[in-house]
Amino acid sequence: MPPQPSEGGDGRLPMALSAAAISIAAFALLLSLAIPGPTGGVGPTGPQGPTGPMTLAAYDEQEGGWTINATCTHYSGAEVSITVPGPGTIVASATIQVTLEHATGVEDLVWMFIGMTAVDCTLGSRLIIANVEEVEGAGNYIETVPGIRPLAVTAPGTYSFYVNGLMVNGQSQGDELTRAELVAIFYPQ
Repeated sequence: MPPQPSEGGDGRLPMALSAAAISIAAFALLLSLAIPGPTGGVGPTGPQGPTGPMTLAAYDEQEGGWTINATCTHYSGAEVSITVPGPGTIVASATIQVTLEHATGVEDLVWMFIGMTAVDCTLGSRLIIANVEEVEGAGNYIETVPGIRPLAVTAPGTYSFYVNGLMVNGQSQGDELTRAELVAIFYPQ
């Protein structure tokens, strides 16, 4: 037999019960969001992501006398190479020590370079200079000078920097490159 409509009453009780049921359901939903359930298991490891931008550095040092000629002279062993992943700027810096054998009355003047090759003695704004004035007494003078060479790169690759020198004036057998420290730092774009 099908259900029969109820008799009597004005229908307020069913409405009140429906409103109460909706309120209880909303409260239960909020409670389930506020009190989390148990943590699930750990999933599989995902693939390796791409390498992010980072600074790279390379270092080299050389010690020992190497005669500086009146022509472009590479300080053998005083070079650094850095491999970069893409575009950015490489800043190569060097601290170079020279010994200058000085004779009174003659200025000793050496130009030094952080070159891109072992025969790069190109004049420019990055010229590194050491000198002993002609009025100074005869003897060996030790000079330590810093230098820097920035290089903008547009592609990945390996870039090398070399310590080179050239005696401009007062060249003698005792004029030597005696120590060099090079650092190349890459800053990505």
